Amino acid sequence: MLKTIQYAAAAALIAASQLAAADVAGVVLTDIKVAASGGQWWDVIFKDVSWLEPTAGAVAGLDDPATSDSKSGWHGNAMTASVSDYHGAATAGTTAATSGDFDGMTAFANAAATNRESVWAFSKVYDGKVLVGSGTTITVSAKLADIYASGTGTSQANASIELCGADFSNAADALVNCVPMSFAEAFVDQSLPGYTGPSVLSASWTNDSSDGAWTWMRIGLSASVQALPEPTSAMLCLASLGAAAAVRRRRKG
Repeated sequence: MLKTIQYAAAAALIAASQLAAADVAGVVLTDIKVAASGGQWWDVIFKDVSWLEPTAGAVAGLDDPATSDSKSGWHGNAMTASVSDYHGAATAGTTAATSGDFDGMTAFANAAATNRESVWAFSKVYDGKVLVGSGTTITVSAKLADIYASGTGTSQANASIELCGADFSNAADALVNCVPMSFAEAFVDQSLPGYTGPSVLSASWTNDSSDGAWTWMRIGLSASVQALPEPTSAMLCLASLGAAAAVRRRRKG
C-alpha cells in the first residue's frame, strides 16, 4: 500500500513520458491520532455540521501547461487530487478512516517532474477547530511512514502538525493569525535528502482555563518539484553508454 502510494506519481510520469529518470518528492503519514488527557479529559472534533467549513482537502498542480485538481470535504473521508502531463505528475490525498476521526487513515503527497516542469501536491488532513475540556491536554501525533526528495533540480517534501490556542472564525483567519503554541515538522529537500528526525511527529496543547476552550488544529503534507531542462540528444547518447550500469546501481534491496 505505502509503496504504491510512494511511487504513484513517478510511475505515472514515466509511463506518460517514457523517461528513465525524474526529480521526485513525497511524504506519507499513517497512524494519525488525537488524544485527550488530564483535567476534564475530553475533546470534541466536529464533523458534517453546517456551522463549520469542511476540514480536509487535497490539491495537485503543474505549471506548464497550468493545470490543477482539487478536492475538499470532511476529515476521515477518502479523497485524491491528481494531475499529469508529458513532463510531470502529482497526487495528494487521504484514504478513508476505518473508525473514529483518523483511525486507519493514510495521508500522502508526491510529485515528479522533468524538463523544467514545476509540480506540487498538498494534502490537508485536518484544518479546523477542536473543543478541549478545562485542564485537558490534547496531543496530536502521526507516524512518518516515508519522506523523500531527490533530483538535480529543486525538490522538497514536508509534513507538519500545528496547534493554535485561539478561536478563529475560519481557515483563512487561522492561516493569517495563528501563532503556533505547539508545532512539529519533518522536512527534506534535494540537498539534504536523508531524513534524520523522529519517526513520530507530535504536538500538544493544554487548556488552562476553567471552562472548555477552542484550539485550531492543522495537519498537512506537501511535496513540490522544480525540474531542470532535459539533456540534449547528444548528451543522451553519451549517457546511454553507461545506462546498463546505472540501472544496476539504482536498484536497492
